[in-house]
Amino acid sequence: NLKDANKHINKALRLNNRESNYWSVSAKINNDLKLYKKAEKAFSMAISLTPANAENWISLIELKNEMGLKDESIDILKKAHENIPDNADIDYRLTACLLEKNKNRSAMIFFRKALNLDFDSYFKLFEYYPEASDNNTIKKIIKEYKSNKL
Repeated sequence: NLKDANKHINKALRLNNRESNYWSVSAKINNDLKLYKKAEKAFSMAISLTPANAENWISLIELKNEMGLKDESIDILKKAHENIPDNADIDYRLTACLLEKNKNRSAMIFFRKALNLDFDSYFKLFEYYPEASDNNTIKKIIKEYKSNKL
């Protein structure tokens, strides 16, 4: 029962509010309960305690998108990138958001970085932003990286 789980995690947080895992669990429970503002606050607390945890950043981005606040995703992703500069998934997500906003030059910088970190996961870009599969520049860069990988 989510309401019971929420009660227990809130008790744990009252006992120790410096434990990022507690905040992360609280955020997920609140998200499942559709208490989005509480979930957002809890993810933010988890991030402030452990900024190198990519899962919390990504969960916050997904929550913002669910709340219809997709514009905030770029800023959050940039902050995530600053805190975790070698995370390909964050860079692929940032690429997708930038492409969606027609910020192609910036998108290509993060796309190349993501490819350098984890080329084999380039398909994630198409999951996050399917229209990228029609982008000739993206196709060209992937082809270029593939030929350099051989």
